[in-house]
Amino acid sequence: MAVPQAVRGCSVMPISCQNRQYFPPILGNIPKELQRYHHWVVWKAVPNTKQDKPGKIPIHPGTGNGARTNDPRSWGTFAQASAFCQRWLGKEHSHIVKDGAVLSGPVCGIGFVLTTSDPFVGIDLDDCITAGKHIESWAREIIATIQSYTEISPSGKGIRIFAEGKLPGKACRAGSVEVYEQGRYLTVTGRAVADG
Repeated sequence: MAVPQAVRGCSVMPISCQNRQYFPPILGNIPKELQRYHHWVVWKAVPNTKQDKPGKIPIHPGTGNGARTNDPRSWGTFAQASAFCQRWLGKEHSHIVKDGAVLSGPVCGIGFVLTTSDPFVGIDLDDCITAGKHIESWAREIIATIQSYTEISPSGKGIRIFAEGKLPGKACRAGSVEVYEQGRYLTVTGRAVADG
């Protein structure tokens, strides 16, 4: 995937949930290479009493029901995810889960489910953007090494990188760095980071 050449901003206000703010996606900036896969979900921020941050619950963009990373029938197209997100962004959405509980929270964005049927690896760099909006040196080094599509996470505090490749195993986590090839969805914002 191409490395973006410029930062693309958006003046849309962030969505709040459980003392956290999430910036909505810029749908027109999301790479075509990702868009063509039927691996899309929408996500909502659901308050979590066990953690100090909300859960990012995936939703099927065609039905509004819960989605699962191990069930392709619960994913949709990029067009479906975009339409659902545009209709529900910032609005409270509820759905019932298997045990009868109701999960409610504001719709905040879209996500891409990583599987062995796509060529992508997703890299998540947590808490690497300072309050002054500077990317930490360790994260800049990873970005420069990977040289692929890189964006700011919904919180504005982390980085996501999507690159073509394969892992020797299912996943890798070390400190603030997580790398996935399958069994996980990553939020996608289209808030591209400039090259260099």
